[in-house]
Amino acid sequence: MSQNNFRPVTTCLLMAAFMTAAGCRKKDDPVIVDPPASNKEVHVNFVNFAGNDSLKLNTATYTNAANEQFAVSIFNYYISNVKLIATAGNDYIEQESYHLVREGVNGSRHFHLEGVPQGDYKAIRFMIGVDSTRNVSGAQSGALSVDNGMFWDWNSGYIMAKMEGTSDASTTRNKAFRYHTGGFQGENNVLRTVQLDFPTPISIEADVNGDVVIKADLLKWFTPQPVSIAMVNTVMMAGPDAKKLADNYSNSFSLIKAATTKE
Repeated sequence: MSQNNFRPVTTCLLMAAFMTAAGCRKKDDPVIVDPPASNKEVHVNFVNFAGNDSLKLNTATYTNAANEQFAVSIFNYYISNVKLIATAGNDYIEQESYHLVREGVNGSRHFHLEGVPQGDYKAIRFMIGVDSTRNVSGAQSGALSVDNGMFWDWNSGYIMAKMEGTSDASTTRNKAFRYHTGGFQGENNVLRTVQLDFPTPISIEADVNGDVVIKADLLKWFTPQPVSIAMVNTVMMAGPDAKKLADNYSNSFSLIKAATTKE
Protein backbone atom coordinates (compact mmCIF):
# COMPACT_ATOMS: atom_id res chain seq x y z
CA MET A 1 0.00 0.00 0.00
CA SER A 2 1.35 3.43 -0.91
CA GLN A 3 2.01 6.04 1.75
CA ASN A 4 -0.73 8.22 0.24
CA ASN A 5 -3.30 5.42 0.65
CA PHE A 6 -2.13 4.62 4.20
CA ARG A 7 -2.77 8.15 5.55
CA PRO A 8 -6.61 8.16 4.98
CA VAL A 9 -6.93 4.67 6.49
CA THR A 10 -4.96 5.73 9.55
CA THR A 11 -7.07 8.85 9.91
CA CYS A 12 -10.29 6.82 9.72
CA LEU A 13 -9.03 4.38 12.38
CA LEU A 14 -8.09 7.21 14.72
CA MET A 15 -11.50 8.85 14.31
CA ALA A 16 -13.27 5.54 14.94
CA ALA A 17 -11.23 4.96 18.09
CA PHE A 18 -12.00 8.48 19.34
CA MET A 19 -15.74 8.05 18.74
CA THR A 20 -15.72 4.66 20.52
CA ALA A 21 -13.92 6.12 23.53
CA ALA A 22 -16.32 9.06 23.66
CA GLY A 23 -19.26 6.71 23.54
CA CYS A 24 -17.89 4.63 26.44
CA ARG A 25 -17.02 7.60 28.62
CA LYS A 26 -18.89 7.47 31.96
CA LYS A 27 -21.78 9.86 32.09
CA ASP A 28 -21.96 12.36 34.91
CA ASP A 29 -24.20 11.31 37.80
CA PRO A 30 -27.56 13.10 37.77
CA VAL A 31 -27.85 16.01 40.15
CA ILE A 32 -30.38 15.19 42.86
CA VAL A 33 -32.07 18.19 44.39
CA ASP A 34 -33.64 17.62 47.78
CA PRO A 35 -37.22 18.85 48.07
CA PRO A 36 -37.61 21.96 50.19
CA ALA A 37 -38.12 21.28 53.86
CA SER A 38 -41.75 21.38 54.92
CA ASN A 39 -42.84 23.95 57.47
CA LYS A 40 -46.32 22.47 57.86
CA GLU A 41 -47.56 21.48 61.29
CA VAL A 42 -50.24 19.27 62.76
CA HIS A 43 -51.38 20.50 66.15
CA VAL A 44 -52.26 17.68 68.56
CA ASN A 45 -54.39 18.35 71.64
CA PHE A 46 -55.35 15.93 74.41
CA VAL A 47 -58.39 16.70 76.55
CA ASN A 48 -58.97 14.66 79.68
CA PHE A 49 -62.44 13.55 80.73
CA ALA A 50 -64.19 11.32 83.24
CA GLY A 51 -67.01 9.98 81.10
CA ASN A 52 -68.76 13.03 79.69
CA ASP A 53 -67.36 15.44 82.29
CA SER A 54 -64.15 17.43 81.86
CA LEU A 55 -61.57 16.33 84.38
CA LYS A 56 -61.13 18.66 87.34
CA LEU A 57 -58.40 17.80 89.78
CA ASN A 58 -59.25 17.65 93.50
CA THR A 59 -62.59 19.46 93.24
CA ALA A 60 -64.89 17.00 91.46
CA THR A 61 -66.12 13.51 92.32
CA TYR A 62 -66.59 10.76 89.75
CA THR A 63 -68.09 7.27 89.82
CA ASN A 64 -66.37 4.25 88.28
CA ALA A 65 -67.79 1.03 86.88
CA ALA A 66 -67.69 -0.56 90.35
CA ASN A 67 -69.98 2.24 91.58
CA GLU A 68 -67.17 3.70 93.68
CA GLN A 69 -66.90 7.44 94.05
CA PHE A 70 -63.45 8.99 93.80
CA ALA A 71 -61.59 12.25 93.28
CA VAL A 72 -58.41 12.62 91.23
CA SER A 73 -55.35 14.60 92.30
CA ILE A 74 -52.82 13.47 89.64
CA PHE A 75 -53.42 12.29 86.08
CA ASN A 76 -50.34 11.87 83.84
CA TYR A 77 -49.42 9.73 80.86
CA TYR A 78 -46.73 9.48 78.20
CA ILE A 79 -47.53 9.79 74.49
CA SER A 80 -44.63 8.71 72.28
CA ASN A 81 -43.65 7.39 68.86
CA VAL A 82 -46.28 9.52 67.15
CA LYS A 83 -46.99 8.76 63.49
CA LEU A 84 -49.40 10.20 60.91
CA ILE A 85 -50.65 7.47 58.56
CA ALA A 86 -50.66 8.70 54.96
CA THR A 87 -53.14 7.50 52.38
CA ALA A 88 -50.27 7.08 49.89
CA GLY A 89 -48.11 5.08 52.30
CA ASN A 90 -45.44 7.72 52.96
CA ASP A 91 -46.18 8.08 56.67
CA TYR A 92 -44.90 10.96 58.77
CA ILE A 93 -42.90 9.84 61.82
CA GLU A 94 -42.10 12.39 64.51
CA GLN A 95 -38.46 12.41 65.58
CA GLU A 96 -37.61 12.39 69.29
CA SER A 97 -41.28 11.72 69.90
CA TYR A 98 -41.84 11.83 73.67
CA HIS A 99 -44.56 13.91 75.32
CA LEU A 100 -45.69 13.88 78.93
CA VAL A 101 -49.34 14.89 79.31
CA ARG A 102 -49.98 16.21 82.81
CA GLU A 103 -53.42 17.42 83.79
CA GLY A 104 -53.07 20.77 85.55
CA VAL A 105 -49.76 21.66 83.84
CA ASN A 106 -50.31 24.38 81.25
CA GLY A 107 -49.18 23.47 77.77
CA SER A 108 -48.50 19.79 78.46
CA ARG A 109 -51.67 18.61 76.71
CA HIS A 110 -50.71 20.29 73.43
CA PHE A 111 -47.81 19.71 71.04
CA HIS A 112 -46.97 20.32 67.39
CA LEU A 113 -45.87 17.76 64.82
CA GLU A 114 -43.41 19.82 62.79
CA GLY A 115 -42.22 19.56 59.20
CA VAL A 116 -45.17 17.47 58.03
CA PRO A 117 -44.92 16.89 54.24
CA GLN A 118 -47.84 17.97 52.13
CA GLY A 119 -50.27 15.16 51.46
CA ASP A 120 -53.33 13.32 52.75
CA TYR A 121 -53.32 11.61 56.16
CA LYS A 122 -55.97 9.16 57.32
CA ALA A 123 -55.03 8.33 60.92
CA ILE A 124 -52.77 9.07 63.87
CA ARG A 125 -50.89 6.36 65.75
CA PHE A 126 -49.04 6.65 69.04
CA MET A 127 -47.70 4.65 71.94
CA ILE A 128 -48.89 5.06 75.52
CA GLY A 129 -45.67 4.97 77.49
CA VAL A 130 -41.94 5.10 76.82
CA ASP A 131 -40.39 2.51 74.51
CA SER A 132 -37.94 -0.09 75.80
CA THR A 133 -34.88 1.65 74.31
CA ARG A 134 -35.42 4.84 76.29
CA ASN A 135 -36.26 2.88 79.43
CA VAL A 136 -32.66 1.70 79.60
CA SER A 137 -30.90 4.83 78.30
CA GLY A 138 -29.96 6.38 81.63
CA ALA A 139 -30.52 9.98 82.67
CA GLN A 140 -32.44 12.02 80.09
CA SER A 141 -33.96 15.47 79.75
CA GLY A 142 -37.18 17.17 78.73
CA ALA A 143 -40.29 15.01 78.95
CA LEU A 144 -38.07 12.08 79.97
CA SER A 145 -36.37 13.84 82.87
CA VAL A 146 -36.59 11.95 86.15
CA ASP A 147 -37.53 15.26 87.74
CA ASN A 148 -41.03 14.85 86.29
CA GLY A 149 -41.81 12.18 88.87
CA MET A 150 -42.51 9.54 86.22
CA PHE A 151 -39.52 7.26 86.81
CA TRP A 152 -38.98 4.38 89.24
CA ASP A 153 -35.49 4.89 90.64
CA TRP A 154 -35.76 1.60 92.49
CA ASN A 155 -37.13 -0.34 89.53
CA SER A 156 -35.19 1.23 86.64
CA GLY A 157 -37.99 2.20 84.32
CA TYR A 158 -40.58 4.80 83.45
CA ILE A 159 -44.07 5.07 84.86
CA MET A 160 -46.08 4.99 81.63
CA ALA A 161 -49.25 6.40 83.17
CA LYS A 162 -50.22 7.60 86.62
CA MET A 163 -53.51 8.28 88.38
CA GLU A 164 -53.75 9.19 92.06
CA GLY A 165 -56.62 10.34 94.21
CA THR A 166 -58.91 9.51 97.12
CA SER A 167 -61.99 7.36 97.55
CA ASP A 168 -64.08 6.17 100.47
CA ALA A 169 -63.79 2.74 98.87
CA SER A 170 -60.05 2.65 99.49
CA THR A 171 -58.89 0.58 102.45
CA THR A 172 -55.81 2.72 103.08
CA ARG A 173 -55.71 4.86 106.22
CA ASN A 174 -55.97 8.14 104.32
CA LYS A 175 -58.43 6.75 101.75
CA ALA A 176 -55.87 7.24 98.98
CA PHE A 177 -55.37 5.17 95.85
CA ARG A 178 -52.34 5.21 93.56
CA TYR A 179 -52.12 3.61 90.14
CA HIS A 180 -48.63 3.77 88.58
CA THR A 181 -48.30 1.50 85.53
CA GLY A 182 -44.87 0.39 84.38
CA GLY A 183 -42.97 -2.52 82.89
CA PHE A 184 -41.72 -2.75 79.31
CA GLN A 185 -40.85 -6.40 78.82
CA GLY A 186 -42.19 -9.89 79.34
CA GLU A 187 -45.76 -10.97 79.92
CA ASN A 188 -46.55 -7.90 82.02
CA ASN A 189 -45.40 -5.36 79.43
CA VAL A 190 -47.73 -2.33 79.67
CA LEU A 191 -46.71 -0.55 76.46
CA ARG A 192 -49.74 -0.09 74.24
CA THR A 193 -50.16 1.35 70.73
CA VAL A 194 -53.29 3.23 69.73
CA GLN A 195 -54.44 4.15 66.23
CA LEU A 196 -57.29 6.60 65.70
CA ASP A 197 -58.70 6.73 62.18
CA PHE A 198 -59.95 10.04 60.82
CA PRO A 199 -63.53 10.12 59.46
CA THR A 200 -62.08 11.67 56.30
CA PRO A 201 -58.39 12.22 55.49
CA ILE A 202 -56.90 15.59 56.34
CA SER A 203 -55.04 17.28 53.49
CA ILE A 204 -51.91 19.21 54.43
CA GLU A 205 -51.21 21.80 51.74
CA ALA A 206 -49.01 24.84 51.14
CA ASP A 207 -51.14 27.15 53.28
CA VAL A 208 -52.87 24.56 55.48
CA ASN A 209 -51.98 23.02 58.84
CA GLY A 210 -53.68 20.14 60.63
CA ASP A 211 -55.60 20.12 63.90
CA VAL A 212 -56.24 16.90 65.85
CA VAL A 213 -58.09 16.73 69.19
CA ILE A 214 -58.05 13.50 71.22
CA LYS A 215 -60.16 12.64 74.26
CA ALA A 216 -58.77 10.56 77.13
CA ASP A 217 -61.45 9.10 79.40
CA LEU A 218 -60.03 8.07 82.78
CA LEU A 219 -63.15 6.06 83.66
CA LYS A 220 -61.92 3.51 81.10
CA TRP A 221 -59.10 2.62 83.51
CA PHE A 222 -61.68 0.62 85.47
CA THR A 223 -63.29 -1.33 82.61
CA PRO A 224 -63.85 -3.62 80.66
CA GLN A 225 -61.58 -5.71 82.87
CA PRO A 226 -63.03 -4.96 86.31
CA VAL A 227 -60.80 -2.81 88.51
CA SER A 228 -62.12 -1.89 91.95
CA ILE A 229 -60.49 0.65 94.27
CA ALA A 230 -61.69 -1.42 97.20
CA MET A 231 -59.86 -4.48 95.89
CA VAL A 232 -56.82 -2.77 94.34
CA ASN A 233 -55.90 0.59 95.81
CA THR A 234 -52.16 0.59 95.06
CA VAL A 235 -50.24 -0.37 91.94
CA MET A 236 -46.58 0.60 92.19
CA MET A 237 -44.74 -2.07 90.22
CA ALA A 238 -44.90 -4.12 87.05
CA GLY A 239 -47.28 -7.05 87.29
CA PRO A 240 -50.75 -8.37 86.45
CA ASP A 241 -52.59 -5.38 88.00
CA ALA A 242 -50.55 -2.87 86.00
CA LYS A 243 -51.10 -4.92 82.84
CA LYS A 244 -54.86 -4.98 83.46
CA LEU A 245 -54.94 -1.21 83.87
CA ALA A 246 -52.95 -0.77 80.65
CA ASP A 247 -55.27 -3.10 78.76
CA ASN A 248 -58.18 -0.98 79.94
CA TYR A 249 -56.79 2.49 79.32
CA SER A 250 -55.56 1.56 75.86
CA ASN A 251 -59.27 1.91 74.97
CA SER A 252 -59.65 5.27 76.70
CA PHE A 253 -58.57 7.38 73.72
CA SER A 254 -61.03 8.56 71.08
CA LEU A 255 -60.99 11.15 68.34
CA ILE A 256 -62.89 14.39 68.84
CA LYS A 257 -61.62 16.27 65.80
CA ALA A 258 -59.36 15.90 62.77
CA ALA A 259 -59.42 18.95 60.52
CA THR A 260 -57.29 21.48 58.69
CA THR A 261 -56.86 25.19 59.28
CA LYS A 262 -55.78 27.93 56.88
CA GLU A 263 -52.73 29.93 57.84
